[in-house]
Amino acid sequence: VQKWHSMAESASRGELYLSFKRDFCLEGYLMKLNKQRRVQLSKLRCSNLKFPIEAGRWLNIPREDRICTLCDMGVIGNEFHYLLVCCNPNIARIRKMHIPRYYFFNPTEDKLFGLLYYCNIKVLNNVALFLQKIMKYF
Repeated sequence: VQKWHSMAESASRGELYLSFKRDFCLEGYLMKLNKQRRVQLSKLRCSNLKFPIEAGRWLNIPREDRICTLCDMGVIGNEFHYLLVCCNPNIARIRKMHIPRYYFFNPTEDKLFGLLYYCNIKVLNNVALFLQKIMKYF
């Protein structure tokens, strides 16, 4: 467990993962969601989606230059941005369909944590569906 924790903290990726993965254990959603939804959430939690924050890392683009290309906010295109903030009309429309308003109204890192860590299976299923739908834009 100590080795896992040490390796995770020293990795150059996966900030989101470390923000909520507190215990070395199997996450409950892995047993309750269908395979397609599990894959989407696992990719999100492990920073394995094609968001600019990760795709830029693959291309050695400096972190501060991994900007969202879908909106004009000029901010880093990371998980927080796409799940709760991005103002691209298509992303915003899909977000409203699948993510409870509480999370994207005045979004904070704590709300992102709550969305991905404390939510029930129905909400996590909807988050995974949201991710599946927006991935066509990357």
